[in-house]
Order: sequence, then C-alpha cells, then structure tokens
Amino acid sequence: MPVRFAVFFRKLGRILLLRIKNGDIPVFLLFLMLALFMWWSHTMGGTFDFALQYPVEVAGLDKNDNITRPLTSPVRVSVTGQGTLLWRESRRKRVLKIPVSAFQPSVNGSSSVSSTVLMDTLSSLLPTTLTVRSIYPDSLRFSYVTMTEIMLPIRFAGNPVCADRYRVDEIKTDPERVAVRVPADMTETFDAVYTDTAGIEVGSGEVSARYSLVSPKGAVLQTNEVTVTVKASQVTEKSTDVRVTGINIEDGLQLRTFPSVVRLMFQVRLSDFEEVDASDFVVGIDCSSMDTSGDKAEVEVFQQPSNVYNVRISPQIVEYLFEKREYTP
Repeated sequence: MPVRFAVFFRKLGRILLLRIKNGDIPVFLLFLMLALFMWWSHTMGGTFDFALQYPVEVAGLDKNDNITRPLTSPVRVSVTGQGTLLWRESRRKRVLKIPVSAFQPSVNGSSSVSSTVLMDTLSSLLPTTLTVRSIYPDSLRFSYVTMTEIMLPIRFAGNPVCADRYRVDEIKTDPERVAVRVPADMTETFDAVYTDTAGIEVGSGEVSARYSLVSPKGAVLQTNEVTVTVKASQVTEKSTDVRVTGINIEDGLQLRTFPSVVRLMFQVRLSDFEEVDASDFVVGIDCSSMDTSGDKAEVEVFQQPSNVYNVRISPQIVEYLFEKREYTP
C-alpha cells in the first residue's frame, strides 16, 4: 500500500475513535463507508486473473431442426483485466450465441466449432481491455436432425377390466390421430403412437379416462394426452351344431368324420343373440397339415362372427376317413 494511503487511514482511524468517544455514531458510520469505498476503488483498480462463465446457444437453427446432442454449456473463460471491468462483466447475463453456419459437419453425424470461432465470438462480447487467456472446452460439438411432421393413429395399450358377463365392445380415442415430428429420413419406421399401459375399470356400459401418450424413440409428440373411451356390452352363452368340413382337401377326395356334426358353445352380445346361427361359422379339419398315419384329427374354427367370444368345440377330436369322390358325368 502506498505511504499516502497508510497516513490517510491512520488519520481516519484517530478521527473515528474520537467520534466514537463523543457518541457521534452516524458520523462514524459515514467515515467507515467512505474508507471502505476508497479501499475497494484502490483494490479494484489493479489487474486480476478471473474465470467467467457463459451459457452457449446455437443461433439460426431451422424450426424443423431438433437437437439430439446439446452443446456443452456453460463455457468457462479465463481472462485478465482491471478488477472493476471484471466485476461488471461477471454481473452481466450474457449468452454466447454461435451461428449454426459456424459449425463444421463431422463423420459421426455431429457438428463442431473450433476454438478460433469461439475466440472471435467472445472478442465481440468482451470489452477490448480484457484479455482472454484460455477457453474450456476449447471446442464445442452438437448433433441435430431435420424433422418433418406426420399424422399417426393412436393405439390403446391399457388393460380394460369388465364386470362379469360383459365384454369390451369398442375402444375409441379422442383424437384418433396425433401429429408427430419425426426425422425426415425415418418416416416409414413409425406406424402408431401408443398410450401408457395403465388399466381401466370399465364395469358395465361406458367409461372414459385421460391417458398419457408414450413418445416413440426419436420422435416429438405435438399432443401428450388423449381421452380413451371404452364401451362394454353384456354377453350371454349360446350353442349351435355345425357340420365338420374338409379344408384344403385334395381333388377327388371327400372327408367323412365321426361324428359329422360338432357343437359350438360361445359367448355372444345379448343384443345379437338372435342374429348369430350355424351359418356364420366354418368348422373343419385342415387336411394339408393333418397326420395321415392316424384316424383322429382336431377340429378347428376357421370362420366366426366378430361379435362372438370364447368359442369352444365339443368334441374337439373326431375320427375321420377319406373317400374317393364319385365322378358324375
């Protein structure tokens, strides 16, 4: 500390002690503040090394560009300069904005910017009397993809639980489709957007609930929630007798089974009970896949109405034989 400052502070100290003895506290505080200000001004007039931090943003990206790997932020900058300038700069909320055109594409699909570009960008921000000594990291890298918007159907992935003797009749979502931003070169890989897998208690009748949408990997949803409506209908048991037929049978042969008729038991919506009969079913044996070394085969249902459920066959296994079909000219 220069001699003149030492003499000044000694005199100031004597004055302050005298003022305190006389009970003049306000004058004491005024002199104290004056002394602190002079000390701060003298100290901050010197040269210091200091570290500044700046958040980094990419400027000039198109609205269809989506960043997949963000920049390292903030950037740490070591500078040398006058204390007052460093103090002012540390209090400013500056953002280091680097134009996307300054980044150079690399072989792994990302883009990077060199320390030279960083230095030039910083130089345009900082006062000319501050000297940049180093930057960390010395280069920045980020990745982005160009996106396009497509419409995808919404699929319900939850588990509806119905009351006894009720079955799910219809599941609807509102909206039925959702706008999704996907990479422009991958549009064919996306087929639908699914809800979360939470269950829903339907009971009987109709119930609606809000569900979150699960964003497909690499996509950005424009809507995050949908309303799912599940309708349930009452069902009842019904049975009918259906003749067994041969499926995929060779020309010139006909299939005989014992018994020739089996009983189908199934559940049907109560409102459709009278509409469903034996003519709505195709029951038979697939002759192309049967074991011809035996004399028994399994009966399968090859066709059934969409409004019947839980179809059972009795008997499931029947005896069979092939006969040559008589040719009638």
